Amino acid sequence: MAEPDRSLAHDLILAEFEYLGKAAFQNNEERARASQLFFVTFLTLVAAVYSSQLENARLEMVYRAFAILFGLLTCYGALTLLQLARFRQSWMDAAAAMNVMKDQVVAQDKTLAPYFAWRTLPRCFNWRSVGFLIAISVSLLSGVALGAAVMFWRLSVDPEKAPAPWGTAITGGLVASALLIVAFYWLPLRGHQAG
Repeated sequence: MAEPDRSLAHDLILAEFEYLGKAAFQNNEERARASQLFFVTFLTLVAAVYSSQLENARLEMVYRAFAILFGLLTCYGALTLLQLARFRQSWMDAAAAMNVMKDQVVAQDKTLAPYFAWRTLPRCFNWRSVGFLIAISVSLLSGVALGAAVMFWRLSVDPEKAPAPWGTAITGGLVASALLIVAFYWLPLRGHQAG
């Protein structure tokens, strides 16, 4: 039986470790891009509302269009929260795979253990993480979008009637934000086991 080629195995392990490191880095980059794209889309829609020319338009149709747009923006926010959760899960999987490789190296040579100070993974869902703060930002804007959608829809039904008090819309938006972050960020991360 032939002796295994240790240099080939070493090169393969090194390439795998580098790939996992790049995958973890890419997940963090994509998480930032997903939230930035959502914020830009949100601000673009708000700018469109403020800059719209309504002199010759039927207000009911304009209000209905804005209600639909803000409703779609709420859905887009929910999808962004799911993306953020999936990027976190993917990062955890890459970090866990890197830890398996580090543990194997330490098992073969105990003197290398001090070089791998970070081998304990954080919890997948962490209240103090940057990812959670980004998710809160996305869910708050999504809740505001849902409140705006409801307000515009009410105006489209009866434009002469004053819309619901802003306090009601804000409260509804905050409740929607909490529901969005629980359903689309916390629940997917809660049961995730890295590896």
